[in-house]
Amino acid sequence: MPLLYNSLAARNVAQLAGMLRRTGKERPEGYANAVGKKQPLRWSVLNQGETRAAGYDPQRHIEFLMQFYTGEYPGSFAEGKSVDVGSGVPAVQGSVSELCGVKKALRAGNTYELELALKRELLLYKTAAAMNGSMAFTGRKQPSGLKEWQKAWLQEEFDKMKQVRRCSGLFGPDCPGSVLQTWNGGVLGFARGIHMLALANFTDQPQTVGSGCMQPFIKYGSLRDLLQGAVVQPDQPAVLGPYECFWLVPREVCSQ
Repeated sequence: MPLLYNSLAARNVAQLAGMLRRTGKERPEGYANAVGKKQPLRWSVLNQGETRAAGYDPQRHIEFLMQFYTGEYPGSFAEGKSVDVGSGVPAVQGSVSELCGVKKALRAGNTYELELALKRELLLYKTAAAMNGSMAFTGRKQPSGLKEWQKAWLQEEFDKMKQVRRCSGLFGPDCPGSVLQTWNGGVLGFARGIHMLALANFTDQPQTVGSGCMQPFIKYGSLRDLLQGAVVQPDQPAVLGPYECFWLVPREVCSQ
């Protein structure tokens, strides 16, 4: 889970992708599961080699993350709290709504920032669930202060994810996960078996992923997003909006 939040703050998925490649885990429990639980983000899980490879000094990067998720860094959307988890391990604690900026945007009455904050929250859950985080929804609570239509929209989004995971057959042991190169530092590419490609934009700006990432899927023709219904042509660049996440599959899989 800390690697997901790290990607949000840095707007860079290099460390998350590096961890997934290094561990080779189909079920990265410690990083993907229980996004909604209010548990400490322990930055000690960051691999120093992968941090350096991403262009950061390990100690300074942890200092940045501590400042960002306690709201001290300029432009931060987060409102977590520094906590002592023993052994001098730097950690931040907060609810997903506090760490993604939902509560801050509600208090400020900023509609645009609230929209972005809710998209960040959904991005974390969608990415976690795509990585087979079967317990990703454990402990999730609706943020207080939302309007009824916003609560209904969020619930609909979560219901879609649960339905797809339960019925698609794309998340079982016969569909192992693997990281794909997107050639875009802000976008994670993650395949499940040979039929599903997840693309996750961890930035607040639109991002383009070239067709090279989708090369293994060109033979299927057009791909359809299981969550929103968007259609993507794998031989053409795909554009993701701010904090957008696609679960792309061939159209024939959608009809099964």
